[in-house]
Amino acid sequence: MPRIPVWSPSRRSTSSRGPSSIVGGLAAVPQTVVAATWRSAPSPEISAVELARQAGAGVAVYARVDSLPGKPDSVRVSLLAIDATTTKVLFGVLLRWPAADPDGLARSLAEHVRHNHPVKAAT
Repeated sequence: MPRIPVWSPSRRSTSSRGPSSIVGGLAAVPQTVVAATWRSAPSPEISAVELARQAGAGVAVYARVDSLPGKPDSVRVSLLAIDATTTKVLFGVLLRWPAADPDGLARSLAEHVRHNHPVKAAT
């Protein structure tokens, strides 16, 4: 029986339940909603901002995972957090991560977002 690659779309759907399930105070748009509402734009970052606005989110978080040539044990991860109102880039993350640990990556990225853009308490 063929194995599902760790970073395949079906694996991502089980491992990335969204930052809300990993770090308190953050909420994520479910992947089914993203798939149904994602609209093509000149760049995926613009699409992420448009989706964040539709969802009523204050911040769009766009992340991408790429393989590293000659490094099957690692992936390159880039993340941008963008203010959904002003479209100002708030911060970015670029790192190398062990390919065998997608769940740890989701937690780590959620922590980056929480630390660099703290969630304000509801009033």
